[in-house]
Amino acid sequence: MDSKTVMLRQQVIIEDYIRAYNNLDVDKMLENLHDEIIYTNSFLDNIDTHTHGKPAFKSQAESIISDFITRRLLILTWTFSGAKVVVDLEYDALLNSAESADYDEQFVDMNGFIEFWFRDFKIVYINSFV
Repeated sequence: MDSKTVMLRQQVIIEDYIRAYNNLDVDKMLENLHDEIIYTNSFLDNIDTHTHGKPAFKSQAESIISDFITRRLLILTWTFSGAKVVVDLEYDALLNSAESADYDEQFVDMNGFIEFWFRDFKIVYINSFV
């Protein structure tokens, strides 16, 4: 398969994942994940979430859904490098009032990036800096 076709397939998979993320649809998020998915989320240079495997990813994702009224990732740029794709993005979220006690406001707006790694056209590693 030529590199342009590979990049297009990776892009479609990431767009599907982000659409599901934005819609708070955990089951759809899982569709393109490898069974051995590793997920890390870093906030302010500290890893605050780490999971391994689809069941752990699903459990973590479902546990935070109620924290959000809405959330949105908007891809700004793409960088393709073989099995790794990095997307720079804008993130905003409207938090449930119960969860906003940890923040200055209910609305969160920031920029960041996510590294997606692929194996067999499934996402096997997500490293989120949002």
